[in-house]
Amino acid sequence: MGLPHEWDFTNRSKANLLERALRDQVFTETGDFDEEEREVLQELINMGRIHCDILELDAESGKAKVGYTFASPLHALYNEAVLVLYHRTRDFKYTSMPQELKIYDFVINIFKNFSARSMQRSPRYGYGMVRQSDEPKAQIHDEFYRCCHIHAHGTVRNYSRLGTQGGRVDFLIPGKWWGIELLREGDDLEKHYSRFIEDEGLHEWPIHADSSHFILLDCRYEDEDYMWQRYPDLPHLYRVLFRYDGAPGSKTVSKLEIFDNNLKPLTELILLP
Repeated sequence: MGLPHEWDFTNRSKANLLERALRDQVFTETGDFDEEEREVLQELINMGRIHCDILELDAESGKAKVGYTFASPLHALYNEAVLVLYHRTRDFKYTSMPQELKIYDFVINIFKNFSARSMQRSPRYGYGMVRQSDEPKAQIHDEFYRCCHIHAHGTVRNYSRLGTQGGRVDFLIPGKWWGIELLREGDDLEKHYSRFIEDEGLHEWPIHADSSHFILLDCRYEDEDYMWQRYPDLPHLYRVLFRYDGAPGSKTVSKLEIFDNNLKPLTELILLP
């Protein structure tokens, strides 16, 4: 079935490759792999842990661009669960929890790792080599997970794959019991917020509005037709505005601005190249 065992993560090279497949969904660059890494990659392919396929074929040279990923989102979800469990119980190579004391500081550090190049990649492929949506909000979601995975050293659960199932939150940091929700449309804000305050469907996770255990991020691009409103009663709501680099017709994001629930400007960050 291609599902991992806990001891897969005791091998540093194997753990690194499995984490890379989680973080990037599909990775293609293997030219800098040493002999051990190549052998481990082939072992993971032979065992069904990693799936590979041709993404592109150069018509002139005949050279193929090969992608490596998990066979399906379900395989990725299982690997993620085993990885988080392993880090929490064995503390293999990291500290088991983020060092930030506040979830807002954690989110800021995630955004500091955002890469303009990563957000612009196209075509985009997901687990199982499925062609992903180029919808801008989906790019924000994937980039947030990639950077969250790096910054939190793999200790992050991406429950957005569970659709609208009850109790779902986009990102959960188990060691802190932090929940992060990325809003794509920005509607029904009170409804989203009440799920956390009233524990509606978030069973076995008793969080409250005054505990700073969750944060809602309403993300927009500067060319969207939107009109933000103030929500003084939703203190854990933040607005994130992505701005382009200023070149005529450019859709390359160069910076982001963060506002609080009352639309007060908080910070501005320049994206990495």
